[in-house]
Amino acid sequence: MANQSNESQLIFAFQTLRSNPKLSIWAAAKIYSVAFVTFAKRKRGRPIRCNTIPKLRKLTELKKKRLLNIYL
Repeated sequence: MANQSNESQLIFAFQTLRSNPKLSIWAAAKIYSVAFVTFAKRKRGRPIRCNTIPKLRKLTELKKKRLLNIYL
């Protein structure tokens, strides 16, 4: 899970990249001391890990129906 300061550094890097289109992703990541891979994946739209639900915790439709039948 990313800590708060790393998140703020990523946001600053995104803002810098938007304001200076000639700047490369690698250079922006280096300026703000964030991992290039993390920065590139976020730029492509990958969500923060703490905002995603692990596959093991997702319920299938069959499991949902069973739980509803038990509790209703």
